[in-house]
Amino acid sequence: MLPVVTRPLLRGTSVRVWHCDHELRGASAAHPGLELTWIQAGHAHYRSALRSFSAGPGDVVVVPSQVDHATTLDAGVQGKVIELSQPLMDEIAAATSLAGRRFDRAGVVSGGADVVAVAEALERESRSPGAGQDLVLDALLEALVVRLLRLAVLPEGGTCVKDARIMASVDFVEAHLEDAIGVDLMARAAAMSRFHFSRRFREVMGMSPHAYLLQARSRRAASLLRRGQRSVTEAAFSAGFQDLGRFRAAFRRTFGVSPMQYLEAHRSRRAPQVA
Repeated sequence: MLPVVTRPLLRGTSVRVWHCDHELRGASAAHPGLELTWIQAGHAHYRSALRSFSAGPGDVVVVPSQVDHATTLDAGVQGKVIELSQPLMDEIAAATSLAGRRFDRAGVVSGGADVVAVAEALERESRSPGAGQDLVLDALLEALVVRLLRLAVLPEGGTCVKDARIMASVDFVEAHLEDAIGVDLMARAAAMSRFHFSRRFREVMGMSPHAYLLQARSRRAASLLRRGQRSVTEAAFSAGFQDLGRFRAAFRRTFGVSPMQYLEAHRSRRAPQVA
């Protein structure tokens, strides 16, 4: 078996699998996309202009786009790497409350178990061609970027604020977008009063709960339009909007174009390209 096997995915993304029987020293290089690595066995050693560090079993490593670095793989190392295109990350970040968050340097990140779970599902799906595979890969890619950006750093240099109650509410929203939910149900999912929930949600997410709900529904509609699964009207109602006028307004605030303009722009460029 080759020590490093690379497979292309969708939207400028690729996956590499490491399985080295002997030590492998890589030349110093910078990649156009962000590298997400999780080590399954053995150790990998990284060296950049700013620092050197090592990663072992269970560690999650992020190397930002265009960061020059060299990697040495010990004999017996096993791991996987997903390179995420920067345009893809910027697009998803801009459509969420995660805009502006970034990784400033290469290193081991904490709290990456959820990221690895999605990344493993993505890598498995890439090895199992079947009906609807592109749609599954596209959805997993978006979920992976969102979970990864939650671990990133705010522009001011502080770490992202986390609150398990707010994250529970966010997960509730994402699971029930098509239902008639509002701020009261979001607060209940967080086990908080509406007043304290609304204030805390804004602190953590950078927007009001209602604004987040509209953005989340717009993102769901955009995903359906991008995959060619729905008309504009069908996408709106499938994403939980009950009024087409409000849907168009919310969609334009999120993406800067109307739903029809967004649909037309993506009809000629499907999943293998960056949306």
